[in-house]
Amino acid sequence: MRETLRGDLHAKLAFVGSDTVATPEHLGEGAPVRVEVIVKRDCHLCEDALAAVAQVCEPLGVGWCVANIEDNSSLAIEYAEFVPVVLVDGQRHDFWRVDAARLRAALTS
Repeated sequence: MRETLRGDLHAKLAFVGSDTVATPEHLGEGAPVRVEVIVKRDCHLCEDALAAVAQVCEPLGVGWCVANIEDNSSLAIEYAEFVPVVLVDGQRHDFWRVDAARLRAALTS
């Protein structure tokens, strides 16, 4: 399950640590989802990754979404050892730690 989230960072962070899935919010017209953050609950590195992605994507107007590996067995098989994982345009960009400058460069090039 992929949840598209935009807006309050605390809601995104709560998504990672809660047992309930946050309600998706509309991204706005013309804001395609380019970044996907693959996370699992109660993961401090995931919280850091979400904060870094929000810091980069939101000022650029880039859509991003969150996918929890605990809700998707194919994601769990592929990425369990690497969580959090950041995909840009469907390609693995970073894992474990997000380099904000590198992400910004990828999104603006």
